[in-house]
Amino acid sequence: MNIHPTQFGRSTQLLTLAMLVHVMMFTEPARGQSTPRLPQSLNTQYPASQFPTQETMAASATLTAFNKSNPPARDGWLVFEKCPVFALESIELPTQESGIISSIMVQENDAVQANQVIGKIEAKTAELEKNVASLQLQVAVAEAQDESEIQLAEAFVEEAQLQVDLYEEMANKGTASSSDLRSRQLALSQAKVRVTQSKASKTQKELKAKLAQATYEMSRQKNERMLLRSPIEGTVIQLHHRTGEWVQSGTAIAKVIRLNEVRVDCFIDLDQIDPTKLKGSHVKVIARRDEQEKLFAGRVSSFDPDVSSAGKIRVHTIVQNQKANEDWLLLPGMSVSIQMQKPQ
Repeated sequence: MNIHPTQFGRSTQLLTLAMLVHVMMFTEPARGQSTPRLPQSLNTQYPASQFPTQETMAASATLTAFNKSNPPARDGWLVFEKCPVFALESIELPTQESGIISSIMVQENDAVQANQVIGKIEAKTAELEKNVASLQLQVAVAEAQDESEIQLAEAFVEEAQLQVDLYEEMANKGTASSSDLRSRQLALSQAKVRVTQSKASKTQKELKAKLAQATYEMSRQKNERMLLRSPIEGTVIQLHHRTGEWVQSGTAIAKVIRLNEVRVDCFIDLDQIDPTKLKGSHVKVIARRDEQEKLFAGRVSSFDPDVSSAGKIRVHTIVQNQKANEDWLLLPGMSVSIQMQKPQ
């Protein structure tokens, strides 16, 4: 096939022109020129005038992060989602004496009052020791209260003093010798010493009574330590040991938590909110139970003194719990929402 030179030149020019147009469409336009029209698929998402550059995409990501870290304010209330619930008090109840568990008086999930006895360690020997100490105390107190020896000694002093006075008068009249008078004076001195000894003996008996009182108190406290009491009002959530088991002193027998108040935590951005202005602020806690929203009231109690690497600080709130059919509604481990008064 023969190609005319003129036709070859025109084809080359057309191909060069097409390549030039293609390059101009993907080259930054000169200043003052309009931006080339983008493909229709991109125009649907971003108009030509708002096509994202690296700077606009970074700004958008920052704004998204800010919205996530700082809760929206609703009528002056900051809203926090998925906040964990904690028991305000959780106590492991230990035995104070070693021995065999003679009885456990509660079951798991039972409600208990403060100072309620929930278990006992076998205490027959300790009870006998307490009874002996009680009798010894009674004897010691009775002896300490007995003042008959002092009264008798004082009576001897009075009699001896009368004898001395009489013999002094007789000696002055010459009817009694000086040796008789000295004998009566010696008897008076001996009577006075006896009074002093009687008073000292009474003091010793009073000290023995105090010692017996201390001994009895020790035995009574030992018996008291045989009883396992709950120091708080709460709920027994776990029993570690049962009746008949032998346990060492300090062994935890049960776990009790207090649920009339609970702690709910949330994280705030320290750069945006001053935590010192939050203390004492009112909070509303919203929890879902039985496909219904329940509202609880509380206050901000404190915040942790350390700041996370993300610039957040943990805030603690104390919330008043509520019951439904004798069961607490807010339970440790739940996630709830917090609405917190925005600081002024």
